[in-house]
Order: sequence, then structure tokens, then C-alpha cells
Amino acid sequence: MTPDDYDIVPGLALDRDSTANISDPPPDDSAPLFEDPLATTPISLRDELIGPKNRPDPWAHRRGEPRTFAFFWTMFILIAVAGSVMWVARYAALTTGAYAPAARIMLIVVGVGMTLLWPMVRLSQASPPRPVPLHALIDTWIVLLPIQVVLWPLVFLAGWPASIVLGVAGNFLAWGLLTGGVLAIALSGPTPPLQHPRDPRLVGRTLWMLSMVALTLGAPLIILLLRVASPDGTFEDRLSMFSPLTSVAVLTGRGMLGPQNPIAAWQWECILAVLLAGCAAWVLAFVRDRLGKASSDA
Repeated sequence: MTPDDYDIVPGLALDRDSTANISDPPPDDSAPLFEDPLATTPISLRDELIGPKNRPDPWAHRRGEPRTFAFFWTMFILIAVAGSVMWVARYAALTTGAYAPAARIMLIVVGVGMTLLWPMVRLSQASPPRPVPLHALIDTWIVLLPIQVVLWPLVFLAGWPASIVLGVAGNFLAWGLLTGGVLAIALSGPTPPLQHPRDPRLVGRTLWMLSMVALTLGAPLIILLLRVASPDGTFEDRLSMFSPLTSVAVLTGRGMLGPQNPIAAWQWECILAVLLAGCAAWVLAFVRDRLGKASSDA
């Protein structure tokens, strides 16, 4: 077959001047028909080329906020309350004396949700738009309000004195403010907000979560070590007040019995110390957010 014969073969009409070689390998069917020019374009430049209408929404997971967070948190509180009631009804009649130990379990579960689950959820999401502390403050209100709603009926359900319930309510208020303040500090800052899952600054989020774990479980671990080193339990009650988990037993009693003693002055001092630490954390959060906004505008 000569090159002139190509012109009369159907479907192979080639130009005589073409440089195509019949011995070339056939094209790869798996290769794309055309190359996407945006595939190798940086993310920042890609957003400008795509345009604002077709640009991915970095706040899509927060579109229903704070209603979505409020719904799931309320469901968590209801499950904790229902679980404690079912636990009592399974083994004994639902009386004030029988509900006391179940109420402590409920408070510990709520404390874990407040100081560990709440920060874990928010630190796993993209940063909210500025002002960041305002969003954390709304979260704090959403977290604390249902807790106060389920705390005060313990005067009738568990038969606890109103002064004891007041101390427990103040303790959860202090720890909620401290958790929200630390979370606000973690989410705000002088750097651009975190929006991409491969951002190297996510290591900082991990460190902030570890700090919340240490803040919640630090006192119980220290108490455990002191019990090994000093079996007489020196300073155990005071250290227990610096954790939302162990402070429940100090304020409401242990075992099947209810509170045996009124709240002492040193217990109120511990609650006030946590409250002041929470207020200081909120001040630092607003200052850090303002510095971050100033550096972004510069």
C-alpha cells in the first residue's frame, strides 16, 4: 500500500503531508480526552477562576448552626437522663433514695459530654467566621442551658438540698465557661481560618484537644497517683474539685447515700477559681480574635 492509497480508504482519509505513522501504538482508551486545566491550578487561584457562584462552600457543614448542634446536644442530655432513670427502675423502685447514685452517674456522663465531646466536635470542623468567640459563646449557652434544666429537678428526684444543687449548678457553670473559653481560644487566632482537611496547622487542633483531656482527667490521674504514694488520701477532696467528673462525688456524696454535709467554704472557693479561670480564658479569646482580625486586614 502506497501513501496515495490512503485517500481512497474509508475512514482513513489522511493528508499526504501528515506526519502520522501507521506503526505508532494505538491511543490509550483509559486516558482522558482532554486535560483539565484546573487540576494543576493552586486552590487560591482555582477559586478565582471558578467564580464565587460555583466555588465550594467551606461553611456547608455549619449551614444549620447552631440549631443542629443544639438538637444533638439536647438529645445527648435526654439520653443521659433517661438512662439514669432506666438504671434505677431496673433494680429498685424509683424513690429519692434510690435515684441518688443514678443522678451522680448522669452528672458524670453530662460532664464528659461538656468537657470532651463538645470540644471534640468543634475542633473537628472548619473554623467559624469571625468573630470566633461569639460562635463559641452561643455554643456555651446551648450547652449550659439544658444542664441547668436537668439539674434543679434533682431537689425532688434525688432529695438533695437546694444548697447542694446550687453548688453543683455553679460547678457546671464554671466548667462550662472554662471549656467554652478554651475552645474559643483554640478556634481563633492571628492565622487564616482552617478550612481544608490537609492543612498542616491541624496539629494545633490536636494539641488543644489534648489540653482539654488533660484539663478534665488531670485531677483524677493525680489523685490516683497520690493514692498509691499516700494511702491516707491527703488533699484528695481538694484536688477532686478541679475536675468536673470527680467534683460530683465531693459535692453530692458517695455510694448509695446522698449528700451528708453542706457545701464548705473551700469548695465554693474552688468553684470560684474555676469560674475566674473561665472568665480569663474568654478575655484571652477575644483579644486573640482581635489580633487575628488585625493581622488579616493588614
